[in-house]
Amino acid sequence: MAFFLQNDNVQLAVTELGGHLAPVTFRLDGGRQIQPFSIAPWWNENTAEAPLLQVLRGDFFCMPFGANNDLYEGERYLPHGETASCRWSHVETVSKDNKSTLHLQLDVSAQQGKVDKIIEIRQGHSAVYQRHVISGLSGHMPLGHHATLKFQSPGLISTSPRSFGKVNPTLFE
Repeated sequence: MAFFLQNDNVQLAVTELGGHLAPVTFRLDGGRQIQPFSIAPWWNENTAEAPLLQVLRGDFFCMPFGANNDLYEGERYLPHGETASCRWSHVETVSKDNKSTLHLQLDVSAQQGKVDKIIEIRQGHSAVYQRHVISGLSGHMPLGHHATLKFQSPGLISTSPRSFGKVNPTLFE
């Protein structure tokens, strides 16, 4: 199952399982259409893989980012967290003032918090605006944003400024 938004410039889908964004079709000047997000080639296979791999596509939010074999403060986390692997609930879809907004929500077991996923498209814009609002959690939590893109040159990615970033300094996988 998926949730959908569409206007004259953008058409998108978000999976209920994991909240993965894709496919996304951008309609450009001259009638050209592009779909820059990658979708795993096994998307339509009946697989018993981890939920993350069943829907792997496009863009998804990871909280906590990574996974742990050993308990951390009494918790064991899914690879890329519940936000990338569990079922999101539909809160509302609203179209108003040349904007269409999809609001999804996920209750996370870690500290009984929740995450709101808000995706917006605007008439006349070939862009997807997305934010994740975390509430009810305290303490340290590694976050990740996973964009899986397939580009045909040229391509331009624009993001807001990063205030902090860190990667695992050891070999893994």
